[in-house]
Amino acid sequence: SWEDIIVANEGWTWYADNKEKDKYGFIADGIDGGQHIAVSLSGEQHGRVDVSYVVSYENFGVSLAWLDATIENVHKQSFCNEEANHQKKQMPQRLVAIWDSKASVPKVELLDERLHEGETKTL
Repeated sequence: SWEDIIVANEGWTWYADNKEKDKYGFIADGIDGGQHIAVSLSGEQHGRVDVSYVVSYENFGVSLAWLDATIENVHKQSFCNEEANHQKKQMPQRLVAIWDSKASVPKVELLDERLHEGETKTL
């Protein structure tokens, strides 16, 4: 199941917060930042990784996403330490989930880095 690939989670909860309670996803409710989630992924034929998220007009923000070959990615210090990421030559992609339109819509972004077939990394 999808739960088996979550290797670390701090501050994210899986639930539906819409009125009908039928649109589920991981939601981070904290306002101070620092929430993190690490997911183990294995590459397929084309090596593309897409990240889906919702863009909205209030109470949304910016997340950082990158692929990491080390298990260190499961620890909060690695997620939130820009100096450590710079030393590893990792440049996280900014996923901006806030805009001015009074609507909430899904958005999908392809990560710049590819995940080769059979290769396993942590997102």
